[in-house]
Amino acid sequence: MNFIKKMFNIVILFLIFIFMYLCYTNMKQMKEGLKDMYIETNLSTDFANSFCESNKLSGAELQNECQKLTQSNCRSTSCCIWTSNEKCDAGSKDGLLFNTDSSGKLIDLDYYYYKDICYGKKCK
Repeated sequence: MNFIKKMFNIVILFLIFIFMYLCYTNMKQMKEGLKDMYIETNLSTDFANSFCESNKLSGAELQNECQKLTQSNCRSTSCCIWTSNEKCDAGSKDGLLFNTDSSGKLIDLDYYYYKDICYGKKCK
């Protein structure tokens, strides 16, 4: 009988250990998620104000830098637009900075977002 009580206690302690480990792992993941959300929020405000100022580059260099942005960050800047082609390009409220492709063909956009406002004939 004493052996059964000891085994029961060991099993209970083991289950408590597993429960605590799972809670710790879950809390750690939640903390990382909140940290990522905080960083994205700060980027959305600070980044929007400083990206274009710090990237007073030639048009080609600005185009290259805009293409590195996430959709959220792209839509918050004043020198990049999020296009109906699902990419970030250099531009303004008037549209693309470069409105032709490398072969000289005119790029026709259905819509684009500038500072999170939709412009174009097929705004969503």
